[in-house]
Amino acid sequence: MKIEAPVATDVMEELIDFWHSVFENCNEDLRSVLGGAECEDSRDIIYLVRREHKLAATCHLTLSRSNPELGGPWGSWILPGPDMADRGQKSPNIR
Repeated sequence: MKIEAPVATDVMEELIDFWHSVFENCNEDLRSVLGGAECEDSRDIIYLVRREHKLAATCHLTLSRSNPELGGPWGSWILPGPDMADRGQKSPNIR
């Protein structure tokens, strides 16, 4: 599933909770980014993978609107959730 900022509040909270469970902290500035505060300057695109209606992995891309030739996405990550890591389903893109 693909979503783009601004995202609905319930989805925002679900993402922040998910990222907090993986990173053990979460930057509170993400609320404003996901809420659309930077939409004029950049696109924040989030891809979600769900397993049994529960978040299993995410990929967050931040793309510059003014300078798209910077070489592709920046500020991005591909993140399998704790449940995925336990089953050895880590993305091949994560090193």
